[in-house]
Amino acid sequence: MSSPMHGRVCLVTGGSSGVGLSVARGLALQGATLILLARDAERGMKAKERLSVETGNPRIGLVPADLSEQDSVRSAAAAVLRVHGGLHVLACCAGVLYPQRRVGSSGHELTFATEVLGHFLLVSLLLERLQASAPARVVVVAGGPGLLKRGVIHFDDIGLRERYSPLRAKLQAAVAKVLLTQELARRLEGSRVTANVFHPGLVRSNLARHLPGSLRVPVQAAMALLGREADSGVFAASAPELEATTGAYLVGRHAVPFPERREEAVRLWRLLEGMIVGF
Repeated sequence: MSSPMHGRVCLVTGGSSGVGLSVARGLALQGATLILLARDAERGMKAKERLSVETGNPRIGLVPADLSEQDSVRSAAAAVLRVHGGLHVLACCAGVLYPQRRVGSSGHELTFATEVLGHFLLVSLLLERLQASAPARVVVVAGGPGLLKRGVIHFDDIGLRERYSPLRAKLQAAVAKVLLTQELARRLEGSRVTANVFHPGLVRSNLARHLPGSLRVPVQAAMALLGREADSGVFAASAPELEATTGAYLVGRHAVPFPERREEAVRLWRLLEGMIVGF
């Protein structure tokens, strides 16, 4: 009997560590054809080789890409479209954490550029292929819904020039991802392409790599105590019972309520369109 995801093509961003690697592992175990998108090509290759050995699945490819750079995102999307005739799952799992405000060559704050703008562009570039491959899914990682319900989008200072902190940057990015996923679900209604958010729980990751040594060491020690599995992400990407579920916020295997902030979502959507060169 074939595996549940055999013949399904799944692209996972942030696939070299943390939530992305965990989701990739779960999908590989189910027989999916995997594309890992990773900023660091060397770490991505190690993850690819490790997954192939651990899961016995040889159908794992790597596309290096920096989500904070629009040209890199466009090149990655073109590579995916060139190699794969179908695309059934796009799992947006890449994340960053910077103790100090950093700006990329595009002029955008790097947390927002990577987690929000880069994923928004990637989804836009691959949406036609997802629709042609339907039923298909977009699944997006976010934090626990309790904190995010009160999270703010700083439209007057989206790059956090005046009020940057790592927590504020991560919180704004997470709220933005939830609102944009809800809006994507509304826009794709009836297309058989679904869009859902999932909370990964506590998963070991490499987010501490940019912290100063005094913080990095204890955070990494704490990370070592966490598990490697993001079962909710694998569930969101592959569970047959979710084929028609869209616009949901999944915690574990259950959808939880999250307020619809449609006006903010549309405003944010338009803002991102204006931030993308040649959109």
